[in-house]
Amino acid sequence: MALTVLPQLDQISNGTPPLGFVASRESTTQDATEVLQTLYISGGAPGELKTANYHYRPYLALFAPIRTLPREVLSEIFAWAAPMSPPTAYGSKVDWARVEKRALRRLASVCSVWHQLIRSFPTLWREIEVDGRTFLGRGSASDRRSRRYFSTSVQLAREVQLDVRVQRANKSALEVVRPSLARCKHLHIATIQAPQDLAYFSSLAGDLPFLTSLRFATGDAATRNAAPDVLAWMEKAPELRDLSVASTLIGYVPFQGMHKLRNLTTSTHLEWVPAAVVPLATMPSCVAYTILFYPTLTPPEAGMGAESISIPPTISQVTALTIGVGNLHNEHTWEQARVVLQKILDALTLPSLQSLRFEKSESNNPALKPLPIPWPHTHFLNLYARSSFATHLTSLDLLGLDRDITIPQLEACLQILPALERLAIADPADANHRPLISSWLLSLLARTPLLVPALRALTLHTRLDFHDAILAKLVLSRSCAATQNGPFACHLRVLRGYWYREGMNVGLRRESFLQRAEVVALLGEGRLGFSWLSLES
Repeated sequence: MALTVLPQLDQISNGTPPLGFVASRESTTQDATEVLQTLYISGGAPGELKTANYHYRPYLALFAPIRTLPREVLSEIFAWAAPMSPPTAYGSKVDWARVEKRALRRLASVCSVWHQLIRSFPTLWREIEVDGRTFLGRGSASDRRSRRYFSTSVQLAREVQLDVRVQRANKSALEVVRPSLARCKHLHIATIQAPQDLAYFSSLAGDLPFLTSLRFATGDAATRNAAPDVLAWMEKAPELRDLSVASTLIGYVPFQGMHKLRNLTTSTHLEWVPAAVVPLATMPSCVAYTILFYPTLTPPEAGMGAESISIPPTISQVTALTIGVGNLHNEHTWEQARVVLQKILDALTLPSLQSLRFEKSESNNPALKPLPIPWPHTHFLNLYARSSFATHLTSLDLLGLDRDITIPQLEACLQILPALERLAIADPADANHRPLISSWLLSLLARTPLLVPALRALTLHTRLDFHDAILAKLVLSRSCAATQNGPFACHLRVLRGYWYREGMNVGLRRESFLQRAEVVALLGEGRLGFSWLSLES
């Protein structure tokens, strides 16, 4: 009698318990406790007591609140754990945790219910990673293991469109993913080093009907003597909108046949900077182009530095351009970046440009704080004059220039950009350097007549070295001027490390600012859109 609960426990352990058996966790706890009390009172046999105690905790755990969560809620929990963020760097060893989707498989091993649910949600398996190094020995243990994981993920994803990432790509890895290419929505292939592997992929890439984003990276050697149509297969991706390629490949991209392409990114090194700039001349105006320059890690040999490169004059009709610089860790990389930026701006004429952005790109050593991007002030003014920015440049993002631009230089730029509608600027995170976003600068933006009168969106990454009254005056003047074109938008992001200022927690300072009478009125009338993000140090 006392152990009548055990058959039910066996049933529970194999799946979700019958709804009629347990009304709630509380009643389950009471029932199980009564069973144990009955055993003790009746002096049950030692074997019965041991068995009951053994099942008691699992019995309660099987009815924990998480077991009653709907499938939809569990699917959201699993979906949060399933994505694989790109690693900061790939090491010398295979990252099997990513290849086998270890986080997801561990969740599936918690219990039979979770196992069944995870295998029944195809979207959890859409992200698949392959590492070419696992296929170097045909038929080896790592080869079989990697192929098994890939085929299992493809099978469990069913008909869902895939996100496939191939690292250290080689012919064997490309052979494995070939049958699934037509199902890819996102495809990441990096880095093909051998010319024959590049030619092989070009031959096997057939129709790609669902592909919307592609990152395709090759080493310098892979493109030597490449056929002119080595990237012609990209025209077989009619939905492709986002493309990232190395500058060694940019000249092969068939722009004219890629009618939905909207975003193109190329990463380049010193030798290939001209190759990254020249294609702008034939690029469709609808494509937003990003050039990411990475200086050499060691000082170049004499006569091989940035001064030696030559970029021919280039006229482009693109409407959006981003220039990024990464790996700015020491004096020679900063000097390379300074010269390269000057040469890029000197080579370009952009008569249709509407958006210009300077970006501090990722570093290959996240532990080191990067130096600021050098601001080529005179060269920007020359580009402005050649391109007539006064009539059509509506967005200027200077967040990457968090230290090298001064208030007088910024004011000089803003005075000649009357069409500017969106501006983004940043303070240096280092407290040893003077802030850009100060009461002085905010006063310049608030003065009458208005500097950049068309401004309707302002982003500030700030140390909060200004008086709130000046910021309130700024949003008041801008909100009144922007009424005809909708509310004035101001986004303020407090830099990490500046959570406490002027003896006040930033959160309290935010609330104090939002309670100012003029700010309350602007928000209530719908003339101001204001957001404040603070990151505690």
